[in-house]
Amino acid sequence: MDSITQKDPTRFVEHMINVWKPSAPSENSQTDQATSSSGANAALLEMKEFLNKSLTLINAKITAEAKKVVVDITEDQKGQIIKEFPDIQMLEPRGRFKVQITTTYVMIEGKAGNAMIPHDEIVNIALLPSHTSAKKEGEDYLALTFDHPLKVCGKDARHVLFNLSKALPKGCESGETESSRFVEALKEGSGMKINVPNPNIFRSVANQKTPHFLRCHKGTQEGAIYPMYCGIYFIKPTLFVHADEIAAISAGRGGSSGNTRFVDLHVSPLQYHCVTDLITLCRLKQLMIEH
Repeated sequence: MDSITQKDPTRFVEHMINVWKPSAPSENSQTDQATSSSGANAALLEMKEFLNKSLTLINAKITAEAKKVVVDITEDQKGQIIKEFPDIQMLEPRGRFKVQITTTYVMIEGKAGNAMIPHDEIVNIALLPSHTSAKKEGEDYLALTFDHPLKVCGKDARHVLFNLSKALPKGCESGETESSRFVEALKEGSGMKINVPNPNIFRSVANQKTPHFLRCHKGTQEGAIYPMYCGIYFIKPTLFVHADEIAAISAGRGGSSGNTRFVDLHVSPLQYHCVTDLITLCRLKQLMIEH
């Protein structure tokens, strides 16, 4: 049995040889012995090939049954399907995924892996204008932030980040974009508020077209900071500090040079075990905060 569970057909054949060892050869000629030995080897090779194929079929059947059980459990738990998107780009995790939004989960499936994200594990949803898009219509980031790390494509994650197109369908002058359809489905499925930047909270004078973010660095990571009513996002990689967790915000001259054009912006959380200091470098001339 060990040889079967360990998928070792050679060892299994050896066991069978020991069990069904042929009786001692009679006093025959050497030619008869050679013929008998050759036939036995051919039979053993044929048996080995048969067992290899049998083990492959057995393992495939076991895998199929295991998947069937998982699917049955998933079908019972995932709730009513609101919308399915066959090809959505994601930045965290990176890749293209099929996304299913139901009344209880956001389900993603792709070459990079799969994940089932329960709605009740999501603590914040934010729709943010992309700061890297080169498309004429622009793109939106959709960030889902979790209460604690969840397994997403085999790795622990506190966020997932979708990259959604704002282009209209080809040949249409009006209608719903990928971003608007995704947001509406997520609203319906989760029942949660989708937070968006508010120009009354923050706006940048450097970019009048998209004044909702400020290009900056966090350590060596170049990205953008999005000050919002719900808190502060840095993308990417995604980092979120909820407004209720912010103890203080301070700014000072960045670097050791006296004529630097940068400032250090320090956002200190109330509980340091929840999230580390968010320290970013922002161009002073781009910063304009109202209220």
